[in-house]
Amino acid sequence: MERYKVNPRTALYVIFGSIIFTIIFIIISANQSRSASNIYPIMGNTDAFLVAKEFVSQKLKAPSTAKFPNSNHAEIINTGYNRWRVTSYVDAQNTFGAMIRNNFTVLLSYNDSTNEWLLENISLK
Repeated sequence: MERYKVNPRTALYVIFGSIIFTIIFIIISANQSRSASNIYPIMGNTDAFLVAKEFVSQKLKAPSTAKFPNSNHAEIINTGYNRWRVTSYVDAQNTFGAMIRNNFTVLLSYNDSTNEWLLENISLK
């Protein structure tokens, strides 16, 4: 039976090199994923629905009384090029204090260069 003697210095170099390589790999991976999410923000149907609710609330007589359904009760269509059409309803008080259901359709878009949502059209009935 042969025994191999490992030089302690060589073993130390291998361990130290492995640790350095792992740290560099983690740093590079973290920076790549962070920069990609900043460059390409992901906007989806849920984001469009939340922003549409804000635009509708601004048109209501009593926005604090607004009761919106969840996004499952809305028609949210991505029409392409960061544009959405959101159709749903809101229950809110009118000027006389009565709760009224208003149907709405909001056309909105997201501008990548300014990171802003833009209201293109709103219909509230």
